[in-house]
Amino acid sequence: MDEHWEDKHIRKRLKDEAASITFDESSRREVLRAIRQPVSFWKKEIVIPAPVIGVILLLLLVLPLAGWRQVISLKEESSFVFAETPLSNERLIATDAGVFYESQLRKEGRP
Repeated sequence: MDEHWEDKHIRKRLKDEAASITFDESSRREVLRAIRQPVSFWKKEIVIPAPVIGVILLLLLVLPLAGWRQVISLKEESSFVFAETPLSNERLIATDAGVFYESQLRKEGRP
């Protein structure tokens, strides 16, 4: 019962204090203009739903792993191909134009 009486008493005091406060038309327009001002892009709050965050995190985990598996499989394939090709005992010669096998240069007539 005391709480109810205190609430009424506080409401009555607040009403009495606020009774002298009045907004004229210019004050009202000023308040409304301040409220309606557009908020800049950087001051806006962005809400990202939890499923979207989950999908992004999943992609950030899965894509590097998939790429890593692809690189490993390519290394295994390339090492398999290199193992099948016989090693050449032919000399490599470096020139200004590039690197060539000795037999290539002899076919063209260069010593």
